[in-house]
Amino acid sequence: MSSSPSFSPCAVIPVYNHGSTTRAVVDAVIEKGLPVVLVDDGSIEETRIILEQIAEEVPQCSLFRLNENQGKGGAVIKGLLEAENLGYTHALQVDSDGQHDLSNLPKFLKLAKEYPQYIIAGYPVYDETVPTARKIGRKLTTGMVYAETLSKDIVDAMCGFRFYPLKDACSLIKKHSLGKRMDFDIEFLVKLHWQGVPMKFLPVRVVYPEGGISHFRMFHDNALISAMHTKLFIGMIFRFPVIIARNIKIKKIIKADSSHWTEQKEKGGSTFGMKLLFRLFSLLGGRAFRVILYPVVFFFFLFSPGTRKISRSYLNRVREMKNESGPVKNSDVYRHIFSFSYSLLEKFSAWAGKTHSDQLEQDSQGVTELKGQLQQKKGAVIICSHLGNMEMLRAFASLEAGEGLPSFGIHSIVDFSGTAKFNKALKEINPESMVHLVNASDMGVNTIIELKEAIDSGDLVIIAGDRTAKNNKMKTTPVNFLGEEALFPQGAFVMTTLLDSPVYFMFGVRSDDRDFSSPYEFHVYKSEYQHGSSRTGRKTIVRNLTEEYVGYLEKLCLEHPYQWYNFYDFWKKDF
Repeated sequence: MSSSPSFSPCAVIPVYNHGSTTRAVVDAVIEKGLPVVLVDDGSIEETRIILEQIAEEVPQCSLFRLNENQGKGGAVIKGLLEAENLGYTHALQVDSDGQHDLSNLPKFLKLAKEYPQYIIAGYPVYDETVPTARKIGRKLTTGMVYAETLSKDIVDAMCGFRFYPLKDACSLIKKHSLGKRMDFDIEFLVKLHWQGVPMKFLPVRVVYPEGGISHFRMFHDNALISAMHTKLFIGMIFRFPVIIARNIKIKKIIKADSSHWTEQKEKGGSTFGMKLLFRLFSLLGGRAFRVILYPVVFFFFLFSPGTRKISRSYLNRVREMKNESGPVKNSDVYRHIFSFSYSLLEKFSAWAGKTHSDQLEQDSQGVTELKGQLQQKKGAVIICSHLGNMEMLRAFASLEAGEGLPSFGIHSIVDFSGTAKFNKALKEINPESMVHLVNASDMGVNTIIELKEAIDSGDLVIIAGDRTAKNNKMKTTPVNFLGEEALFPQGAFVMTTLLDSPVYFMFGVRSDDRDFSSPYEFHVYKSEYQHGSSRTGRKTIVRNLTEEYVGYLEKLCLEHPYQWYNFYDFWKKDF
């Protein structure tokens, strides 16, 4: 839990012609122990007189006046700045029209004191008085805010009942131009989230009293809010890497405080992020999304010296093998990293089941042999790589539909934590996905038996041959690769001998490294490995399989250097 030796809160109440309800709100707030900063937003004379009377009769109330109406946002901004000048550390924003049920104020105050670095905001609980249009508009806004923050952290951005840490709030006000009318509440909360300010949400009952005064202008304010969302969405695109970094910061803060926050959501941000990016990719298309990627990748390029170093080293090896003159340029390294980033977007199409075998240029001999294998309802082990896009290989599953092949499944062995979240996202994007994910770090006797049964029933088991699992990185085979001995993991090749099944090497690479609209080449090579061999030469079999695999990998790396996405130093000998 966070703590602060200095916690001096107040309430900021903006008022515009709500003279009949303001006194009750002020009294209720003061009764809960909060002094009040009252801001008259250019009200009519009658309301001004009422506010002056309140300020005279209530010593805990400070009154400030704007000569001209600036809108709710303008009044709140004035109140927050004056509250900071008065020495307060936190401020509760609350409307003066009596819509907010103040009985929950003690809970907000308690949480704000326990977590002084957080914004403690309300999300509305409506009764039957709420207009239907308001509920619909709020749902639309919530969806937009999810996209603008790349998270679901903001439960509600429109409720004007919230505690701000004044240091963060006033810092943002002084540095950025903000909307001053009905767009303020949303924009302010989104931009505070962009700044990395964590938030907690509590329910607050909201009523719309009969005869109440509303300053919401249906067409004008809706147009204003729509323009604000457009601006925020564009701002999100150009701040994409910064927002991601700030989101990580927020998650770390929340994780540290999670034992004290019973309202924390189930950890599922990564699932949401994958689904959000997929929706954006589907909406904008590949060409438009590439425009978004350029600044994002450039940011990563600038602040990832380790990745740049490994990329440059690899590209230099390729140049030496091809007898090309001249050093590797920064633009070459950027192109390499950009190609990798775009390949991630193409994964979304594969996950959605939108990639089919007729979109790939097929290497006929290997594909024909594998089709024959599947036609006999006999499965196989597929050893692929981080050359090109492994996810595009899932297109092979679409062969069954057009070529009369029997139905078969794909069991993909990967090495990452959080398999459940990844699998959940995959199934939500495409519920009919045929891919089963197996964590490489959990491989054991039972897993091998299950995979063997799957192959015997006609399924494919896919594993990368150029990535070492965390619990297995010492077991490698030295093989000459791009002019120097490199260490390749044994895991995939040892597993192949245990499964004792036919083996194919499979690669999916874009036909033109520089043209992202070019089709993928589908390369399939049947291994010379003869399954059914005795255990006696397993070490030799593993070495032969590895050398055979590396031979194909090297050939394709030289042909498509910008598509090898294994940013790992294979030539480093000191593990």
